[in-house]
Amino acid sequence: MEILSTILGGITGLLGSAVTAFFTWKQKKLDLQREIETKKLDIQLAEKEHEYALATAKLQAESEMEKAAEATLQASYAHDRATYFTPFAGVIEKYPWLGIPFAVLFALVDFLRGLIRPSMTVYMVVLVTIMYLQGAELMGSDGYEAMAAETATIFMVRIIDLVVYLTSTITAWWFGDRTIHKRMAQGF
Repeated sequence: MEILSTILGGITGLLGSAVTAFFTWKQKKLDLQREIETKKLDIQLAEKEHEYALATAKLQAESEMEKAAEATLQASYAHDRATYFTPFAGVIEKYPWLGIPFAVLFALVDFLRGLIRPSMTVYMVVLVTIMYLQGAELMGSDGYEAMAAETATIFMVRIIDLVVYLTSTITAWWFGDRTIHKRMAQGF
């Protein structure tokens, strides 16, 4: 009985050790899985933080670009308002005999400066229209054979794109310019 008791005690001890080892192994496995899931969540959190930082940086860059564009636009308005005659008004008062030549000269400079943008606009639109009409004539006449169909098509598409671009730019500039000046005059 003592031998049996010793053997059963040993088996029970081994069984207890095996059960303890199993549960310890199972706990370590669960801890490892929990750690892996935690790391995955940490990685996802880091990715979200990175995406947020990128989005914030992009918004800041866009905001700075808009501010720079606004400053450029305001500078162009200031340039358009500039007159060359006004600073010399004191000189003309002091030397009246310079009045008429200076008045004519600076009025001419202001007049020409004021015509640059509208005249360039008209010139570009007329030039592109002439190019379009000549291209359309080439495509519809015997000259079409002198120009490859693919080249003629590319040419016409580019002219059409340019006409649309110029038209939208001119329209936005002139009407935007007028709207902004009206709002500035009203105090907005």
